[in-house]
This record gives sequence, C-alpha cells and structure tokens, in this order.
Amino acid sequence: MRIAFVVRRFSFSDWGGTEQVVWRTAQELQRMGHTVDILATAAMATIGEEVRDGIAIQRFPYFYPRFPMTKARALNLDGKNGDPFAFKLLQKLRTGHYDLIHLHTLGHLANQSIAIAHRLKIPAVISLHGGHLDVPEVERSGWKSSTRGTFNYGKLWAILRGENGNPLSKCDGIICVGEREAEMQMARYPNQSVLYLPNGVDVSRFATRAQWNLREAQGWPKDARILLCVSRLDPQKNQKLLIDVFARIHRDFPKVVLLMVGPVTLQDYYAELQSQIDTLQIADAVRIIPGLASDSDELLACYQNAEIFVLPSRHEPFGIVALEAWAAHVPVVASDVGGLSRLITDHENGLLFKTEDELEHQLRTLLNNPESAQYLVQNADEIVREKYGFRQVVARCLAFYEEVRHG
Repeated sequence: MRIAFVVRRFSFSDWGGTEQVVWRTAQELQRMGHTVDILATAAMATIGEEVRDGIAIQRFPYFYPRFPMTKARALNLDGKNGDPFAFKLLQKLRTGHYDLIHLHTLGHLANQSIAIAHRLKIPAVISLHGGHLDVPEVERSGWKSSTRGTFNYGKLWAILRGENGNPLSKCDGIICVGEREAEMQMARYPNQSVLYLPNGVDVSRFATRAQWNLREAQGWPKDARILLCVSRLDPQKNQKLLIDVFARIHRDFPKVVLLMVGPVTLQDYYAELQSQIDTLQIADAVRIIPGLASDSDELLACYQNAEIFVLPSRHEPFGIVALEAWAAHVPVVASDVGGLSRLITDHENGLLFKTEDELEHQLRTLLNNPESAQYLVQNADEIVREKYGFRQVVARCLAFYEEVRHG
C-alpha cells in the first residue's frame, strides 16, 4: 500500500508528540512492506525533500490566508494552531498515486485533501492527536489568540470551492489517541468509522544505555536527583506550576534539580518561564533544553538519568511521554486530566494530582520513599510491554486502513 501522511509541520528540531507518532508509524509501516510519504508544509523547516530511513519527507511552500499577517503572528501559528494553505502539497497528493491519505491535521489542509481523495476515489482518515471535542474551554479559547483581529479570506476560498465545513464529517475514518475523545466522536458521528488507538512506544530503544553524560553537561554533581519534564514549552503543558512546586521542594531537598526538555511553542511563554526561575532564585538547580530530537542519545540520557518524571499538563489527550518514562523505568507523576486519567491508575502505575498541593505531596512521597517508586515502575513496565508496544499499535492502525478501504 502507498500511503500519504499529511502533516501541518514536520521538523526534527522542533519536535512534538504528533511528529513523533507520525515518524514512528511511518517507520513501522515501512518495515511491514508499505510505502509512506510524509507531506508537510515548511513551517519550522525548509522547503525541499529529504529521505530518512527510506521514507521520503517533502516540505512545501505555505501561507496563512489571513489579513493582516505579520511575521511574528505567522511564527506563532507555525508553533501552534496554524491553518495554512499549501497548494504544491495538494498537487503532490493529486499525482502521487496513493492508495490512502492519512491526515494528521484539520482545517484547510484536511478539507482540501479529503476533496482530492474523493475525486481519486481513495479513502482519507484523520488522526486527532490533540483532541477535538474532549478539550477544555480554556484551551479551546486560546486557539484563536494568534488570529484575533484578522480577516480569514481562506474561508471565502473554501466556500467557493466547496471545501469548507468540518472535515471529520467528510472523511472515511477517525483515529483518536484519547479514549474519551473516541467515545465522543462515536456519539457525534454514529455512522462513521472511529478507532481508539492509543500511542505506542519503542520499548527496545530504552534498553540501550545512553552515552551522553547529562549531569556533567549541565554542571550538576553526580548525586543530583533529577526531576524531568519532557513536553512542549507551552501554557497547555503548565510548566509554571511545576517550577513553583519545585522551588519549595528544593529548599528541603537541595540535591533535587529540575530538567525541562521540549521545543518552544510560544517565545513569550518561554521568556516567562525564565523570568519565573530567576525571580525564585533557583537558576542553579533548573535547566531548560528547548528541544532534542526524539531519537537522540541526549533525550534518551534525560529519561535514563531521571529519578521522577512529571507531566503537569492542563489538558492532555494521551501523553506519549508518560509511556517513554515507563519504558525507561522512571516513575510518573501526572495531572489527573484527559488521557492521563485513563492511562495512569493512581498509586498502581503512577501518581495523579489535581492541585498544586497534591503535586507537591506526590513528589515528596516518591523522594522520601524509593520503594514506592520501584513499585510503580514494576507495574508500569508490565503494562507498557503488554499494551503499548509500537508494533502492536501500528498493526491495529493498518487493520483500520483495510477496514476503510474495503468496508
């Protein structure tokens, strides 16, 4: 089967959960004998084609159909919630001789790609990596912040071409990484093919010992106890809460340090984090690495050297980084929200929290009781191997492809 993955952006340096799932899925499908092309805009990358692991990645010119559109506004849209036009990408879809189009985006690209799929009489499926219905209102309202005060002339274009509306109502299948999202989509579209497909993880990757000396690189002593957070630097991920809690913990546990790793979504938020660290006078104990490639030895070292993994998100459809922490045998403390609430069984394979005080309590519990941490790690290891191995996850995705092709 020849499959086109359509992604709003695909950058190996500015990496997020969507890009990681797209890349790992493409690699696994390639190993299964299928051909995958990754088609993306050149957001946070450069126009052109490259081939990695036998997979063609093509990035196309794009623009945001809004007026006025400043460079700063466009950069924010590149980072989050952009809705671009990319006409040369669509031309590739028309001429690529694909058997199926798998969309990892919504908006204009999804509607235009589905229209092409219908004309070519091939199926188009959509993956909802960030959720769609199961999203808190505070997160939903923030989606429009970068386009407030602009005129959306792209909407007029879409109406004239009959490529407007909700792409989820027109595609041939919907894939949801969140279980609650899948339930809501099934209720909204009872005649639609909907698959709940959680993210997976390459467990074997974390069995290889990283060579990078993390503590030496960060100027930390060998006995530093590392709290790790891997996620986009974004208000949704709520790193501000973690920094506040860490500042209090560090007073009683001076050997505990905080490492936050992830691409910067909003530069203003990144600056706010730096200011918060300086105000709390904890700069010596906190490091922010604004992005590491998902397959890098450095990121692997971050996981393998962490004592506790923390994910304080306000909203999280799934939380693939929790799986990575489990695979690296690191206990997980996470917000009791979204997909994390269903992924983690509190006090069995991880610890959940709802409030700032609860987060502090959970962290102190693990720092004071290594045996509790080990209990969580053992239980999580069994679950991640049985349910979330990437080969099993991709096999289910492939079966869904066949269902929508022949169903």
